Amino acid sequence: MNTKIRELITDLKGAARIGHPETIQTALDGVRALPQVSGNRPMQANFLSQAILPMAQALAHPRLQAAHLRPLAKDPLAGLRALAGAVFGLRYFRQSGITLEDLRHLGNDTRIEVRDALVLGLAEGSQEQRQLLFELVNVWIGADSPRLQQVAIKLLPSLLNTHSSPVLDMLPPLTKSSDPDVRAALVNSLITIAQADLADQILELLSSWANKAQPNIWVIARTLSGSWASKRAEKALNILRTLASHIGPNKQISNALQALERHGAEKAVRSALIKWGQDASSNLQAFVKIT
Repeated sequence: MNTKIRELITDLKGAARIGHPETIQTALDGVRALPQVSGNRPMQANFLSQAILPMAQALAHPRLQAAHLRPLAKDPLAGLRALAGAVFGLRYFRQSGITLEDLRHLGNDTRIEVRDALVLGLAEGSQEQRQLLFELVNVWIGADSPRLQQVAIKLLPSLLNTHSSPVLDMLPPLTKSSDPDVRAALVNSLITIAQADLADQILELLSSWANKAQPNIWVIARTLSGSWASKRAEKALNILRTLASHIGPNKQISNALQALERHGAEKAVRSALIKWGQDASSNLQAFVKIT
């Protein structure tokens, strides 16, 4: 965290304690002047976690009324809307005037950074209220809006310590989505869950998905491209074998095999490919020929 951000956090804390609208606006002018905010360019994940979230924590003071924060949610600068997302997420569980509609508005924002800031705020603000977070996620994960679905999916890892079984039950229907942001969020959450000592459960899910008539190959292969899968290379390769035997040569499957090799499972991959080439399946034979 650089000196400028620290100064802004101090200013925002003081303004929030005073709770006067003009004082708040003066402090927010400093946020608007940040180069990551003023140009309305894409914001990096570390800026959201190391600057936007700490500034939101400074604004989460109970003396500051929600009405003074709501204009941020409609600001033309995505950085200010991201700040609103993080603040609203932090305050929602404190009965501080933030409503579900406030969250829904930001969860539908066109900028992914705003939605990601909302995820950060909700995950942090709900640490003592995981049941309420679960209820919110349970509604949004079935929403018609892919953006709300994406937010919900990114929150799933936050629920593992308290709701691991329901979280796993929520995952299968999500593979039907064709929305690229939903699919990307699903892959990231699957990898995070697998890395959280639930790798066997994720492999079991991926295996069942691979055996469906129309499996989501992109989701399965991308999830198995994570470093976690190399520690269970045999099971991962069996899932990829199932996919390859159904469809033959496929770039996503090839990429997953290459990822397993990069992560240390080269011997297992080479051994599997030899067996695939000797298999009676013409699809497997065709796959090996181009590999």
